[in-house]
Amino acid sequence: MLGNGESSSPSNEPNFPKPLDYRDCVNSQYELLTKHLGITELEAVVGFSMGGQQAYYWASMYPAFVKSIVSICSSAKTSLHNYAFLEGPKAALLNSIDYEDGAYRAKGIKPVRGLRAFGRTYCAWAMSAPWFRERQFERIGFRDVEDYIKKNWEDAFETWDPEDLLALAHMWQAGDIGKTRDDGDYLKALESIGSKVLVMPSRTDTYFPWVFTQRQPQLAQISDRNIGLKTVRLKFNTLSEAR
Repeated sequence: MLGNGESSSPSNEPNFPKPLDYRDCVNSQYELLTKHLGITELEAVVGFSMGGQQAYYWASMYPAFVKSIVSICSSAKTSLHNYAFLEGPKAALLNSIDYEDGAYRAKGIKPVRGLRAFGRTYCAWAMSAPWFRERQFERIGFRDVEDYIKKNWEDAFETWDPEDLLALAHMWQAGDIGKTRDDGDYLKALESIGSKVLVMPSRTDTYFPWVFTQRQPQLAQISDRNIGLKTVRLKFNTLSEAR
């Protein structure tokens, strides 16, 4: 996925375009598959979270190329609640003293305080309320919740490039397969999907609530022949597993 620090991203491309969109990711992947690898069709596109949103884009943008998609803990359109949640970690980074209003690179500074604040702000959303209530962090070796936040979130996000994080957060917030159509109609984009679709929400997901995910096929009146719905409960123990 573009912007993740491994593929082309703000951290490794000086002239990286902004803002980043899922369509940019899918178009670049399609070009790689067809022009460079000679692949003529895909059996399935499988994705989790933002990858699941990308899978919806694949089905909408290249319906003849993709036979099926599997969207795990995701949605075809980012909810307003999800959008608002992401504003918190973004604000923690953007308003940190060492982010320097974006001038940190010119000053030779890494905004460590901002990156750690991003991780701490993000933390409560990644795992469910039952996960914390059951003190699952103790089962995976953390002394207490503060130890878990510091070591599994603050330390992990300190290794990220801030502009990569912001690019991904913006793309996530802007997720909407209606943008693949000239009229911007989200429901018509869903209705037009001809690929087989397996939707796998999690009952405890705080980003993409299973109730909303479950309603997507009904809202768009997608044929039962092409849609499958399987609700799962995922138990991620660490940041590396969850993302």
